[in-house]
Amino acid sequence: MIQYLLSFLNGLGMVGLLVVMAIEGLSIPFPSILVVPTYGYFSHPTLPEIVLMSFWMSITCTVFSFVPYIVSNKLEVKIKKRFSKKFQKGQRWFHKYGEWSILFSRLLGVGYISYVAGMSKISWWKYGFLTFIGVYPWAFILLFLGQLYKGNAEEISRLVGQYRWYIFISLLILAVGYGLFYTRRNSERLK
Repeated sequence: MIQYLLSFLNGLGMVGLLVVMAIEGLSIPFPSILVVPTYGYFSHPTLPEIVLMSFWMSITCTVFSFVPYIVSNKLEVKIKKRFSKKFQKGQRWFHKYGEWSILFSRLLGVGYISYVAGMSKISWWKYGFLTFIGVYPWAFILLFLGQLYKGNAEEISRLVGQYRWYIFISLLILAVGYGLFYTRRNSERLK
């Protein structure tokens, strides 16, 4: 079944890749971490092409991620009741890391952050920006690894899973550093 799906999507070319990213943006459970690297292998893109493909992948995912964002914004009370456990986990991330949790979640491939962001009333432009910035490196890395590992999705999945927390911690350190810099700069400006 997976092999048929991969063949079908690869046959569609870039359109198939954008369909995968639309599904990812809609927060529909889908093994995109297994599908995206095959495009990096079968399409044989150059580095500039990977950069451009990642850009369009990120735009597509961001645009389609507004569907769960808007739905959750409008149906906040019903969603909180139905998915209370996941919502509480998302809320803890929001309270701990603020709006930057959108970026971190996208880097880690956590799609339900769209719902949490919508219920938390994050402004649409911040949500879109942080989603794009979080999806872009994820897309680039998966395409690049697909080319590097000749489309071996299982090996790439294992590698990404193995280093996922190192990436997260590095990004967290960067975000905290930025937050401290921003806070310090604003406090100096107020003096």
